[in-house]
Amino acid sequence: MLPPSFLGASERRRALASLVALGATRGDILVALTVRTATIAVLGAAAGTLGAAVAAEAMGDRAAVRRAIVQALAVTTGAAALRGVTASLPTAIMAASRDPVRDLQEFAA
Repeated sequence: MLPPSFLGASERRRALASLVALGATRGDILVALTVRTATIAVLGAAAGTLGAAVAAEAMGDRAAVRRAIVQALAVTTGAAALRGVTASLPTAIMAASRDPVRDLQEFAA
């Protein structure tokens, strides 16, 4: 079975319903979805900043490289994590509040 991040919407609903049926709490689902989104946002921000650092290094601007690294560690990744969590909360709350029995019955029929 593929991890939920590689599934379509209906398959993801079924996977989450299976997790709830196996004992995952709604809080577990909420945390898993928000952490996954925040992780993707932080990795994207870090990769973008690393790309900027490489470009600044190629142009010979060492001060810009230092600024880019500090920005990646202090500002960009923190802001990306906050935006990722904020953006994922409505969807995660909706997914955590769904009835797992109903979702599983839709796929059994």
